[in-house]
This record gives sequence, C-alpha cells and structure tokens, in this order.
Amino acid sequence: TTRVNLRKNPEINDSNIICVFEKNQEIEYEDYNEQWVKVYINKETNEVGYINLKYISAEIINFSQYALPNNSGLKAICHTKL
Repeated sequence: TTRVNLRKNPEINDSNIICVFEKNQEIEYEDYNEQWVKVYINKETNEVGYINLKYISAEIINFSQYALPNNSGLKAICHTKL
C-alpha cells in the first residue's frame, strides 16, 4: 500500500481514521501491542494515534505502479526493496 491510516484507537473501523500518511513518511512511535504501534502526533499535548504494525518499516520502501493489462482502469502496486 502507498498510504496508511492513522487511527484514534487500535482497531480497524472507518470512523476511527484521524488522517492518512503517505509511504515512507517518518514517524515517532512506540510498540503498543503485538498488532499496533502508538504514533505521537503532538508530544506536547500527548496526542497519539495508532497504526497497524504490518505497515511499519525501519527501511525506505520503493514502490512501482503499473497499469493492469486489461482496460479496467485498476492499478497494481509492486513492492520492491533496493
């Protein structure tokens, strides 16, 4: 995925989304549990959000986007590391 949702609570729920981060955006976080990390939005006010751990990486990830062979208008994203 090229974007990830920052959530108010560590659960998947569309009404729970605070904002969306773009790929490779640096964040300050700490482990929350085995599935989620706590992200600091504003340390002065202790404002936090949550991102699923599967979207966190210490390395920069390069993405390539390609049009699918059929003419459906959909796109596929291929994840590659250098």
